[in-house]
Amino acid sequence: MTQLITDTAALRAALAPLADVPLLALDTEFYRTTTYNAELCLVQLAVGTADSDCFLIDTRSPDLDAQVLWDFLRRSKAVKLWHSPRQDLEILHQHAGFIPEPLADTQVMAALCGQRSGIGYDKLISALLGINLDKGSQFSDWRVRPLSAKQLSYAADDVRYLWQVYSLLRAELERLGRLTWLEEDMTALLDPAQYQTQPETAWQRLNVGKFPAHAQHRIKALASWREALAQQRNVPRGHILKDDKLIDIAERPAKNSERLESLIGMPVPATLWEAYSAAAAQKTPLLSLPPQLSKKEQRLLDFWKLLLGLKADAAQLDSALLCTSAQLETFVRRGTWEHLNSRWRQKLLSEMLNTRGEQQVVWDTAAGLRCA
Repeated sequence: MTQLITDTAALRAALAPLADVPLLALDTEFYRTTTYNAELCLVQLAVGTADSDCFLIDTRSPDLDAQVLWDFLRRSKAVKLWHSPRQDLEILHQHAGFIPEPLADTQVMAALCGQRSGIGYDKLISALLGINLDKGSQFSDWRVRPLSAKQLSYAADDVRYLWQVYSLLRAELERLGRLTWLEEDMTALLDPAQYQTQPETAWQRLNVGKFPAHAQHRIKALASWREALAQQRNVPRGHILKDDKLIDIAERPAKNSERLESLIGMPVPATLWEAYSAAAAQKTPLLSLPPQLSKKEQRLLDFWKLLLGLKADAAQLDSALLCTSAQLETFVRRGTWEHLNSRWRQKLLSEMLNTRGEQQVVWDTAAGLRCA
């Protein structure tokens, strides 16, 4: 039976034999529907597929000191295996104060091996191992105790197969010569800044580029105030002020603080009104949209999209893994891939595409469109 750990003594006993294992599969279950910060409810850890190899750590138990787990993960030199871990890493950073490393994301590994970008864990397990997982407990309220047998089985399944998947994918990446690609992408996941939202930068998650400068600065003032208040009250930012209403208040400005409070629906600090009203004098936008592509640039963009798709297919890669549509548009404007932070993508895309237009796309009666 999978081990549910609810006290510190049992946690220490479970972790002691794992000090020198080379691989640790990890996952978390959490709740954040009505809170700003996620409530960590369970940490799953596995070193194999057997029930005895899986440990479900109840971080909500009053008898368990989670610091013991954090200290273990900080010391462990094992590769930490996850599947699509951004939310998990954000939560661990919030609770533990660090990102466990080294790490490997099997979703990224699968994409580098030619699987569809963003493939789900259950679909990957089915594709590689032929095992169909029961996802019925995915949207459980993990705060409720006791956890059901079905929940415990679901939680264990989320980690028990990761080491097998990792071994298969790593061998394929080694065969393809793409292990350095994985290393670079995993290094990017270790930056703690991406798991923190500072009030002063909260406006960046909103699409402000299409608004005039004064509206952009009002959006910034409102978003900063909202983020700080949501963090203080530990409620979702939408409970303070929804995005569409925030933008509407920025587009059609209030004439005085009383009107602003009326639109928001609560008293606001004087500092917010000061920043909000001062935005009227702002002439420099926070973010400017690039000019519309010329007809020639649009034709080039269409060509490069087609060529990239064909080249990616030939390399058995999902083109979405290589660059976004916006990044490809920037390439058309600049003729360079320097705007990409990923060195392997810069190199590969430079090899796949070039700015001189020397590539030829031809029709092959057997294969359809292909690159000549």
